[in-house]
Amino acid sequence: MPQYAINDQGVQALKGLSTRLPEQIGIIDHAGISLVDCCQSNAGGLGPHASAMTSVVEEITQETKSTTAPVMELKENVDRLATKYQAIISNNRHGG
Repeated sequence: MPQYAINDQGVQALKGLSTRLPEQIGIIDHAGISLVDCCQSNAGGLGPHASAMTSVVEEITQETKSTTAPVMELKENVDRLATKYQAIISNNRHGG
């Protein structure tokens, strides 16, 4: 796991991570929806396995959706850490 220094660059890196986390959830969700759509669109050509494949893909999509809340909790923790680091930096600059 990367380490973040208690400096302006560390704060910016944490803020960047915090921004990217929800973006990644969106990318994963979109990929899952696209995969389900692809299975459904091609069901006729998948033969007797079409139903099973679609079911598995939908199950995977549901599982990825269940990770949204923990990832958002991680985002909040990263935001708090960035705020804490910023306060430490400010205090050190102002002799606090």
